Parts: sequence; structure tokens; C-alpha cells
Amino acid sequence: MSWDDKRPQALWWVAGIATAATFFADLFVERGTNSGFRIAGVVLLLLAPLFFVPPFFLLKKHGRPETYRSYFCTTRVVDRGVYRVVRHPQYVGYALLAIGFAMRTQHVISWALAVVAVSFFYLQAVAEERFCVRQLGAEYATYVKRVPRFNFVLGLLKNVPGPLKSVLRRIVFFGLRRRCPICRASLRRYLDYGDPPRREAMCPVCGALERHRLIWLVLAGRWAESRDAKFLHLAPEPCLSGRLRQMFGAGYMTFDLARPDVRVRGDVTNLPFASGAFDFVHCSHVLEHVVDDEASMRELARVLSTEGFAVIEVPITADATVEDPTVTEPQERLRLYGQEDHVRRYGPDYFDRLSAAGFLVERLTAGSVVSEDELRRAHVEASDEVVVCRPAAREVT
Repeated sequence: MSWDDKRPQALWWVAGIATAATFFADLFVERGTNSGFRIAGVVLLLLAPLFFVPPFFLLKKHGRPETYRSYFCTTRVVDRGVYRVVRHPQYVGYALLAIGFAMRTQHVISWALAVVAVSFFYLQAVAEERFCVRQLGAEYATYVKRVPRFNFVLGLLKNVPGPLKSVLRRIVFFGLRRRCPICRASLRRYLDYGDPPRREAMCPVCGALERHRLIWLVLAGRWAESRDAKFLHLAPEPCLSGRLRQMFGAGYMTFDLARPDVRVRGDVTNLPFASGAFDFVHCSHVLEHVVDDEASMRELARVLSTEGFAVIEVPITADATVEDPTVTEPQERLRLYGQEDHVRRYGPDYFDRLSAAGFLVERLTAGSVVSEDELRRAHVEASDEVVVCRPAAREVT
């Protein structure tokens, strides 16, 4: 079966016919009297070609279409130009046409047709994404997480360079209902994020997820009391690293296996640091990627000072840890562990592994140290836990 045969198309035809009908309605139906709507409609009509025209050239040039096939039968993901802003620019453009024509005519028939067009373009986009994940694999799945489906305002904000991006996002998402404890932005809501999407998961300004906001709420005060301390941050999250660098200065050390933006690169199973070199260690959602996680835990315990503590967290999604070192295919790892680069799925016995590596494990609930109002504004559950690990050697009787 060819690319054309497998690609979902029925929803597109419904949406396309509805869009064409709004055009003919604009020609033959008497225009509405609201001049503001008419002007807004013209603006949308002028904006629409910026979305639906470039894909004809971008997909053909960068998508490497199958030989003798249409431009959309690509063999690689295109994330350039307008595809950096939204995942379905042509559908966005056609939807803007339908809405623009409806705003010009302001007739109930035009509005109904526009609703049908937008709804079916959206359903078509969802169906195509499922198909593209099967067709193009992990590369497209990563692209889906990075670029909005239809929200071109958010897409444009993501592509604004430097400090201006933060300022614009603070303005666009301003509100008093939420407040990110990390970037201190006052927001009306957080963004949905994840696969499947989690409601209000990500800060639109700094990108902090629930676990980042939780850690900051629970531990930032403890970290701030020891500004002269040494801090090791593995696989540093951008939303945390900026604040931590301000807090610890030259004592802040970043570490990763391959990233070029860290101070030291290396293997977490063989850390190139002296024993007891750090007062604080932060290692979040790393060990599920490491084959020898027990060796990594022992190394983290080794470099931690006797009076320090570490935050070592993983996603716990099973009743007991599931792993098989013979599983190396990305698709099989995705099926078994939920992600192509995961090598296991952890269960509650994870805490026993930490203890065996030489840690005293403390599971702090957010509600035990953070006020209800702070949790609500950070959109963090009172039952959520932070895993704090201290060297077992400190307990002397």
C-alpha cells in the first residue's frame, strides 16, 4: 500500500468543501453590517496565504517526497519555515480563510460552514499525526512535542529569540490565577503538555513542568541557605539551571553524557569528581535512560558530601521495576517502557535500589512543607513527592 493510499483523507474533503462554501457565501450572501468583523475578516484572509502557500515549496524541497508522488508524501520530517510555528500550516491557513469569509458575511450559514471547516481540519490533523508517527517514527513524535498543532501565536512565541521571548510570554499569558515559583511569572494558566497531554503541565514562560515546580517549592529554601555550597546538576533542565547558577555561582556544576552546553561531559556510572565533592546533587529523570542504574546510584552517593543531600527522581509507572537488557530496539522499548530511549520502567522498589546504593531515602510530600495556596498557584498536588537522599554513613549511633 502506498503513502497516498494509507494517508487519511476523508475528513480533509469535508473541511475543504466547507471552506469553499464559505467563499461562495461571501460572493452571493449579503455582507454583514459590523465593520469591525469585516476588517478582522480581511486581516485573516490576508494572513491565510502565509500559512497555506509555503508548504508547497518546503515539503518538496526539504521533505524528500517519494518519487513520482505528491509533495506531501515526504520521507523525512520538515521543521523549517512555517513548520517551526505550527505542525499543520496549510490547515491553519485554510481555517483562517473559512473564518475570514464568515466574518465578512456575518451570516449564520457562513458561521456554520466555518465551524464545520475548522472542526474537520482539526480532526484531519489529529488523524494525520497518528499516521505520521507510524510513517516517520520517533523523529515525528519528537516534533509533535516541540511544535504546536494549530496555535500559531504560541508557535511564534516559541521562535522569538532571547530575552524578548520571556517578556512577550509574560504579557500574553498574564493572569493572577497561577504563579510559577521558578520564573515568578504571574499567569492565567499553565500549558497542557505531554503524551497524552496533562492539564496545565508546563509554564509558558520558563518551560517548567510539575516536577520542576514541585522541587523548587520544597527545596529552594534549603538550597538558598547554603549559597557557598557545591551543586552538581545532571542533565540540567533549562528552567532550573538559570536560577541555580544565580544561587551557587562558580559552585554550580552541570554534567551530561553528550550535551555541548554543560561544563563537564561524561558517564554517570563513572563520575570524574572526587568523593564528597558536592553538597547537593540533582538528578531527575536520568536513570531510566542508563543501563547500569545501580552503578550510577553508587557514584552519586560517592560524590555527595556527608552533610549534603541529593534529589534523585525517576518516573514510577509500574507495580515493580520492569527491565530486560536484551531489549535494544527503539520500538520495543517504546512498547515496554513508554519511550524509545528508556531501558526500564520503575516501580516502588526503586527506593530499595537507592537504599542498597548507600542512601537514606526521605519521601517529602508537597503538602507537608508548602502552603495550600502556593500549591494551587503552582498547580502541584499536595500528595506529590520529592525524593531526598542522604548518605547512609551520616547516621551514627
